[in-house]
Amino acid sequence: MKGTVNPVKTENPNGDYIVAIPHAGQHIPSNLDNVLMKDRVTSRGTDEFSGELYSPLTKAGGTVISSDYHRYVCDLNRHRNDTSDQGAIRKVGMQGRQVLKRDYTPDEREGIFKECYDTFHKELESIVESYHSKQGHVFLLAAHTMSDVGAQTAHDKGKERPDICYSTNNDMIADHEVIKAFEEVMKEAEKKGYKVSKNKPFTGKGPISKKYGRPKEGYNVIQLEVKESLAEDEATREELIGIIQDACERAVAKMKEIYGKEEAGQPKKTGEGRGERAQKGRGGHEEEEQEAKGKGSDTYLGPKAEAEHEEELEGEDAPEEGSEEALDEAA
Repeated sequence: MKGTVNPVKTENPNGDYIVAIPHAGQHIPSNLDNVLMKDRVTSRGTDEFSGELYSPLTKAGGTVISSDYHRYVCDLNRHRNDTSDQGAIRKVGMQGRQVLKRDYTPDEREGIFKECYDTFHKELESIVESYHSKQGHVFLLAAHTMSDVGAQTAHDKGKERPDICYSTNNDMIADHEVIKAFEEVMKEAEKKGYKVSKNKPFTGKGPISKKYGRPKEGYNVIQLEVKESLAEDEATREELIGIIQDACERAVAKMKEIYGKEEAGQPKKTGEGRGERAQKGRGGHEEEEQEAKGKGSDTYLGPKAEAEHEEELEGEDAPEEGSEEALDEAA
């Protein structure tokens, strides 16, 4: 895993908000030829065109964080110790086929994690905390693209997807006013002819969204999914970049208004009118999810109860009710 390939790339580190793109990479190290079935590991397993769609946000105040590594080498939006078939190191691809010739040895797994997973997440956490310590609040866009139709392993298998899906985990990972500001632009996109959906097919429960979505502490996250076919078309992509830029800028402006100019690390507390459904710190978030789902919440990068695994989408979310253990392709 040497050369010019980067396990983490950070562009425009001193922006106004953060854009995390975990699934844009295409690189597969040559030393994995004896492990990965490369004929089954193609661009189809990535969020195609997500780099082209979101990287331009650096010109509009975004700090963009991505990786060159293919998600079948290491999925950066999984828990580190998720050893399921579609976990941090995949055994099964989007279409339900095996992608490994053999299992990785413990040393091989740990080597991949240290080189790719740990490097990416340490950088992301460092930047998020730097923003927060300087201004008392931070906005993070969890950025993805999605296939036009649900894949074989998806809970929405075979179903046509909206053009744009923005996800808020039932409005728990961002302040309600921040979400409303973002939604204004989504409604404007609908008037332009785009089919826009909130929390469907993705609800916003991926590890990155759940870790950093703590609005009571000044951490705000919105997850965004855009159809790959739209991101592929250059003319449409340019329009979408403008829409996403506008949505982020409005969300950030509202965030600054809400939290105010407090001392570094001391975000302004939101009122109960807006925050009654929001979590009160990490513990409150867990209690609310327990109440909603009837089971405990996952701790990012920590031990993961097997019973909770069925709630994690193949990519970012939990399956819809009635679709137990369904995995989603996660854009």
